[in-house]
Amino acid sequence: GYTASDLITAGELPPFIVVGIDAPGPMRSLTYLPYPPGSGAGGFRGDCERWPGGGVASYMARVTTELMPLVTHHYGASTDPARLVFGGGSFGGVAA
Repeated sequence: GYTASDLITAGELPPFIVVGIDAPGPMRSLTYLPYPPGSGAGGFRGDCERWPGGGVASYMARVTTELMPLVTHHYGASTDPARLVFGGGSFGGVAA
């Protein structure tokens, strides 16, 4: 957004690339969680225990083997793990 652009323009941050991945809608718990909600340590989101989960390894494999090479090739993103950040909000934050 504008905040990143403003900070880069002001010289407060080095140039960087932001890639947004659209959420998979109602299947987001399957895509972003390592196990079904409510079934892991601490009972995270017990109110959603009937939702699917457990697909995060497949999702991360697609990110690392398909998306990152595309971003690197087309936009010159670094391949150095020390220069990469992966984040997200809500279930996407759990995946990150």
